[in-house]
Amino acid sequence: TVNNESLTLDLEAIAGQELKCALDGSSHSLNPFTFAANWELVYTPCRNGYNCSMFHNSSTAHNATMVSQLQTNKSLPACVPVLAWDSGDTQPIYVFNDKKQKQEYIFEYKNGFKQSSGNCTQGRYLNVTYICDENIDPINMNNITCKELPYNLNINDGICRYEMLIPTKLACLSDTPDDGGLSSAWKATVWLGIIFGTICIFYCIIGYIMNATRHHQWFDCMANIPNANIWCCCCYKGKEYITIQDSNGLINDDRDRFD
Repeated sequence: TVNNESLTLDLEAIAGQELKCALDGSSHSLNPFTFAANWELVYTPCRNGYNCSMFHNSSTAHNATMVSQLQTNKSLPACVPVLAWDSGDTQPIYVFNDKKQKQEYIFEYKNGFKQSSGNCTQGRYLNVTYICDENIDPINMNNITCKELPYNLNINDGICRYEMLIPTKLACLSDTPDDGGLSSAWKATVWLGIIFGTICIFYCIIGYIMNATRHHQWFDCMANIPNANIWCCCCYKGKEYITIQDSNGLINDDRDRFD
């Protein structure tokens, strides 16, 4: 829910696609070898769409994953499972980035696979952030960025953390200040103003007709407008008309002529 408006982040257009990006700042904790290697993150939204078998144990085979880490050195291919899809249990968090003036929807996945040794013994966390970009429909691989956050040895909580940023038109869902749109609250205020103004106009028109008909004075605007003294902040003193019944019908005149 954004600005009291229910929105749906529809990722069906990219579901199951392999979204890849170079992993900046990769540590050696995921590397099964003792020397450095280049890695990339592969992400298949809303699906366990990538097969990765390294670091599986007897109880759980990590073959089908939503996110895996790949070694880009083709002579020594390696794959590390990061996490599996949780069937939609993780819902996006809406954030409006004031600095970039962009809508963002963040999935905070905390169901990553654990590693028997190294820095990831308590699992892997991944934040996938979809950023509103009207010019990217739906995905441009060159604009996707990934990084592994530095491991804090002082905390040493056994969790490896990653983030992936995906600019896409799919994340442009609601009216925001960057496109001049109005929030639902402002829209409601405008509509209430329109409704109140319409009621006032009809009130004045109907009251004018009723007063003019009763006094037969169609051109005395201020006298015929209902509660004119209130609209004029008590500075208007209206004429007091009287109606006299005689044998020839109704006689209408203003009271000033009888003073």
